Amino acid sequence: MARTPTRSMVNLAAIGAGATIAYFVIVSVLAWAGNHWLATNENTQPVKTMVESTGLNSLGDFLSGFFAPATFLLVLVSTYIQGYLGERSGALAKVTANANYKFALHDKRLSVYRGLKEMSWELMRNGTFTGDDFPRLGILFAEGQFVFGVEVNDWLTQVKEQGDRLRLANWHRDTLNSRLSATGELSPIDVTRLDESIDTAIEIDQWMYLHLSEARIDEVMIPYLRLPANIDA
Repeated sequence: MARTPTRSMVNLAAIGAGATIAYFVIVSVLAWAGNHWLATNENTQPVKTMVESTGLNSLGDFLSGFFAPATFLLVLVSTYIQGYLGERSGALAKVTANANYKFALHDKRLSVYRGLKEMSWELMRNGTFTGDDFPRLGILFAEGQFVFGVEVNDWLTQVKEQGDRLRLANWHRDTLNSRLSATGELSPIDVTRLDESIDTAIEIDQWMYLHLSEARIDEVMIPYLRLPANIDA
């Protein structure tokens, strides 16, 4: 966070304004005193004549010199205020960007969480994953890799690997069942492979019931879904 220079800004502005006013007062008093001296002193005629003969150029030079210190003070104060406002604007932009990033990250995490919850419901309802579930699991896994920490990503990796094993086991089972339907028989090796694919699918389904249950999803992911109290920190 940027510093809070409200007091210093007010102090500098007050000093600048006070110095400017004091400068004008002092110069005005001196000018009045000089004019009064010229007007009341009979021995100042030569000085009056010299002043009256200076012309507009000299008067312009005098006015330039008169206002130069005040202009410098005003520029100094204006420069400080502009710098302060620029600093505050930059700090506010940084805070806003940080908050927006955290909200966007939370939305991405929540999307993955909801997707896995829906897959858990489908798993409990159907008893296993169907064809469309595997690409969906792959998408959720890919999205989760970018928005979660190590603990969630390790768990997602395990779920994804088991999902790939299940898809392969289902493919072997379906292929061998199709061959059995077409030919009416299987070789001893194919029978063994069919039994193994069925056993593997059952084993993975049971693993999924535990590791992709609603309770397990909440346990792993909920800590990452809580927004911090100080969202702009």
